Amino acid sequence: MLTALRGTLKYYGAFIGEIECYSARVTKYLNAFNMIKQTTVLPLLFRVFDDYEAGNIDENTLCSVLEFLLTYFVRTFPMMKERFVNQSR
Repeated sequence: MLTALRGTLKYYGAFIGEIECYSARVTKYLNAFNMIKQTTVLPLLFRVFDDYEAGNIDENTLCSVLEFLLTYFVRTFPMMKERFVNQSR
């Protein structure tokens, strides 16, 4: 149980930018989720990162999933899209 909690702590720390333990490519997606304040996706992201850490998926697959989810949230919520576009300039 503590091992699972430690993993979740690591993922959350990376999500909020406190822990840099992933590649720049993965960190870029995590920062984007944090920037648009999208926390409802966290339980799903934690499961995806469990698979990544266990070696069930590679970094390319992880980034594809992160990109898909980010695109979904940015397109679904227009106010988030405007905030994301304005902050990326």
